[in-house]
Amino acid sequence: FTVAPDGRILYAETFTGRIGVYTRARGSDATFFQVPDLCSSFTQGLFGVALRRDFSRNSGITGARFCSGCGLGRRYEGRLFWIDYNYNFGLGAIHAATLSADRSTIASDALVLQPPGPSPLSIERGPDGSLYITEDTKGRIWRVMYKGK
Repeated sequence: FTVAPDGRILYAETFTGRIGVYTRARGSDATFFQVPDLCSSFTQGLFGVALRRDFSRNSGITGARFCSGCGLGRRYEGRLFWIDYNYNFGLGAIHAATLSADRSTIASDALVLQPPGPSPLSIERGPDGSLYITEDTKGRIWRVMYKGK
């Protein structure tokens, strides 16, 4: 678990992939985020949660999907793509994280795309295995494709 600057407690449920948020002042418990496609067994699952240093600036993860046969090449296969969206400025960025072998921590994280125009808001995996993002202004859906090299 971790404590946010505003006092909320965020915690991870190992086998369900649920990140819960408990607000002591209200005595309320809610789902903050549900990790999709979680591989859980006795030794795998969601073992922790951490917040970015600038978490209190009203940005957050608005979507995450694993690239498993998504067609982006060997460099991105198995990586967790996630969207970081800042609600104050309407800016979104796509990151690709590499998890540790047991999937308990992020081993590395790279900024993949931060467009100057409409920002990515969510990411999903389609029935064809490809990753798709939605943008924040007109709700358009874009297929993420590998262009080579």
